[in-house]
Amino acid sequence: MLDDYSLRLLAEMGVEVYLPRASSAATIVDAAPPSGAPTANTAGVVFVCPRDAGGRLRSHVLLALRAAGLRVLDGEDVDLVGDRSVAAVVVLGEACARALGAGLPAPRHAELEWVISGEPAALARGAAPKRALWGEIKRLARTLVARR
Repeated sequence: MLDDYSLRLLAEMGVEVYLPRASSAATIVDAAPPSGAPTANTAGVVFVCPRDAGGRLRSHVLLALRAAGLRVLDGEDVDLVGDRSVAAVVVLGEACARALGAGLPAPRHAELEWVISGEPAALARGAAPKRALWGEIKRLARTLVARR
């Protein structure tokens, strides 16, 4: 365990020290969720991925969405027109996004925040498309926090 002097020295050098949380049950129950953690009243983000996209890519994008503090809803189970808890849609592939957007009324289409990436195959191969998608996910998280 580090003493106060060691922590101050590390802070002066620019090193952030993360201490583990206390494991007592009272601390866990009384602890508030982190600022970026999704809560029950957080607007949902629908994630739509073509069926032929690899499971690994899908799981990585889901992990990125959750890491950004977004409450993710499965795209197949959500009614975008009727469910007002949905505030954003993340779609992999432009063709899938066109098909999804064609079925929405214009006012509802305008209410939603959209993140549309390239085709899943291109996303899986290149680092630049992944960085662009991650940047859009961060922007989406900031936008949804600002709306609250």
